[in-house]
Amino acid sequence: MSEIGGNRDELTCIRPKHVNQVPGSPETLDLIRGWAQTCWTEHQPCVYERRRRLSKAKLSNTMPKRLLSVGQTGMSHVTLQDDPPFLHSTTDTRYAALSYCWGDGNFCTMIENINEIRQGISLDLLPNTIRDAIRLTRVLLLPYIWIDALCIIQDDQLDKRYELPKMASIYGAADVVFSASRAHSCREGFLYPRNLSETFQTLYIFPLYDRPNGDAAGKVIVSERALADRDGDEPIDKRGWTLQEQVQALSLLKCGSRQWRWTCYVEKDGLIDGGDLYFNITTRFDSTNFDGRPSPAIFGPNAPSQDPVTLRDLWDHWRRYVTMYSARELSVRNDALPALGTMAENFATRMRGMAGRYWAGLWEYDLPGELLWFKPKASSKNAARVGPSWSWAHSAGPVHFPYIFFLSKSDSKVEILGCTVESNASGWSYGSVTRAVLTLKGHLQPLFWKGEYLCYMGRGGGSDTITLLTFWDFENGRELLDLFLLEIFQEKEAQGIILHRLENGVFERVGYYTSSGCPVDNSSLGKASVSQAGMETAPHEFILV
Repeated sequence: MSEIGGNRDELTCIRPKHVNQVPGSPETLDLIRGWAQTCWTEHQPCVYERRRRLSKAKLSNTMPKRLLSVGQTGMSHVTLQDDPPFLHSTTDTRYAALSYCWGDGNFCTMIENINEIRQGISLDLLPNTIRDAIRLTRVLLLPYIWIDALCIIQDDQLDKRYELPKMASIYGAADVVFSASRAHSCREGFLYPRNLSETFQTLYIFPLYDRPNGDAAGKVIVSERALADRDGDEPIDKRGWTLQEQVQALSLLKCGSRQWRWTCYVEKDGLIDGGDLYFNITTRFDSTNFDGRPSPAIFGPNAPSQDPVTLRDLWDHWRRYVTMYSARELSVRNDALPALGTMAENFATRMRGMAGRYWAGLWEYDLPGELLWFKPKASSKNAARVGPSWSWAHSAGPVHFPYIFFLSKSDSKVEILGCTVESNASGWSYGSVTRAVLTLKGHLQPLFWKGEYLCYMGRGGGSDTITLLTFWDFENGRELLDLFLLEIFQEKEAQGIILHRLENGVFERVGYYTSSGCPVDNSSLGKASVSQAGMETAPHEFILV
């Protein structure tokens, strides 16, 4: 495979790039074993961090309850070890973990078959991705692997509630996380040979001649697609659960369509088995903000002063993570918060309590700014809805945040009076939410439709057309009546959220608005705040559900 180099006017060279067509070959597995052994024995930052994470997991009782014992190469079965003593002792516990797309047809541990799996389960009964992960674990001479479908009892809700909050620790303390990036489902596997035409789409094949005598010396294959796996290219890059699994990994082996890539604390750019290096966002993502260690630049909520640059950077990192996560898919919408929960929990530790309480995906400390999320594309009006309307997790679809951070409560036009959250996550603050209610105090500006335009009642009793940029949460936003604007922030432009009144004093969020980039005149809300534009100037207390 080749990549053409040079400027637009002159072809200067053809740089050959080796492409590994057989990722499951003995040569490739030997290469990966060498990467792993170097990381585990020679990379001192990786060795230290692995010990720290393992020690922390054991002291905090967040090691996995079960591990799959893989045995030796050639064995036809594996066994499930339930709560073995070494998980909690000072003995070194070495295991791999698997990050993958379930799809259909997964083999799961259930209440009725767990005793059978403890005795031993044939590899022939397991889907290809799990079989390949077990083979790879044996190649790396690791005794155990953690796989969610087999190590969590899938029809036992108590077991799920106990194990799911441990996910960050489980993936973070693993010697390596295998990311089965190329597999759409657990049935596909990831060690099978690569089909070049499928992987790289259109291929252009040219004869290669020896320059001195003109004899045929081989061929050059030029591909339509890049030789490196890029952001969002792989099936696993579209799944919600897998993002935190990859970010938490200390050593990550991505088993991609075009290449294998090993990344760790030392090899941040990655080691590859072929193709070309590409600095993708998960490689460049600063996972130290989510590794469960307090930030050395944050001094806690009661400290007299904080570094505003550090606070802004950490907050921006969290919101960028939510943006990345929200663009991914979930098979079960109720997983929206649990699949992010361990990352949120670790971020809270990073902030040393500065972030405050975690309310349905939003942080108490900067709640006014957190409320200003918006969707570039509205969700379908029939989309599944979970949790409160004011949470970005309410429905599926990518969300973004304006770059606003409140260093003091005086920056906000709305006052947070309280929040009550009802959860079924057994006391875990970062799990699923059944109901959450915000009590706010702020200026509510009534709106009404006049043809295609939103209008408000001016001071003289007439109606004025609003010239604001609006982003609706759902496609039916324009069909709603009894709408209000809640201004949250105003400096050079006004920003806030659009509310729909459900009953007296009770509202739901239905959109976001801003005057940024909008043509405004002296009568528009884009130039005057809500409290100035309408007839009513006194703030009101109300409930947001």
